[in-house]
Amino acid sequence: MKKRFVIKTLFLLLFIFITLEIIPRINPQIILLFGDYISTIMISNLEFAKKRLQDKIMVKPDKELGYVLRPNKTIRIKTSEYDFMTQFYALKIDDIEIGVRDKISNLKDIFGVAIGDSYTFCYGLSDEECWVEILQNKLGKEVLNLGVFGYGSAQEYLMLYKVGLKLKPMVVIWQFNFLDPADDRYFLSDNFYPIPHPQNIFRKSPFPLSHSVVLSIIDALSIIYVEPIRKIKALNYIKDAQEEIIDTAENIERAFKLCKENNIHFFLVFMPEHDNLSLTLQKSLCHKIPCIKIGFQKEHFFSIDGHLNPAGSNYAAEKIYEYIKSSL
Repeated sequence: MKKRFVIKTLFLLLFIFITLEIIPRINPQIILLFGDYISTIMISNLEFAKKRLQDKIMVKPDKELGYVLRPNKTIRIKTSEYDFMTQFYALKIDDIEIGVRDKISNLKDIFGVAIGDSYTFCYGLSDEECWVEILQNKLGKEVLNLGVFGYGSAQEYLMLYKVGLKLKPMVVIWQFNFLDPADDRYFLSDNFYPIPHPQNIFRKSPFPLSHSVVLSIIDALSIIYVEPIRKIKALNYIKDAQEEIIDTAENIERAFKLCKENNIHFFLVFMPEHDNLSLTLQKSLCHKIPCIKIGFQKEHFFSIDGHLNPAGSNYAAEKIYEYIKSSL
């Protein structure tokens, strides 16, 4: 009886292993949709995990930019703090097609582009509440929102180079977030997954340990429940961030120089702006690059994920508008 139980248990474990490790390599889309969802439940909460799952559905892989918003898609995201719906319109520049929140009638009318991550994308806000839309209305000129959640400065630079410059804007508003250095490391690594560069996936091995679902779960559990590992991970994260911010700063400087060469006004804005990485970048960059100081307060952000709420978005638009008007 015991022998039969042991055999059944072993077969069950083998089945679970095959399900978690082998099947996703036959169809990586499974991990794209559900792998991050499972790990987020473990380290956060069900509501936030559902939001992360919806994030994956909103994008598609792109060989140049890693991933882009999925064109011609309408999405709705609902949490305890917000409920917003938006549509991604198709924008095709040369051989790149991306989704954007703005419906553009004439690309020749573009006055400015906003480039950044989820704070520029305006996660959790309706189109009318988004600071890019509010800024556009204040200026009375077209400002195209090229923000994509999860982007770091490397992808943002590519977005500027591959898309933004082709629109010949007069103004580029570049938004920095303290997660940008980590996003840059992830994007530029061989492990850019679960939305990988097509040329990177399985490049080293058909079964790379860095893509292991089981090992990822063990790693997540160890961070939660094993104090020494948690401390080591935290120290390594701080060390990596300090090294990575140098590369991020260089990407921003490259973007600034690229705009200058094309007679485009470049403005750098920090969202949020009082964290250590943002303060470090402000000291190193704002004496040579125009920086817009917003002056955010705690009440300007959603508590569930830290993104700008309607009040914060409106406040940001007002400050950015004032700075641009005084500078041009």
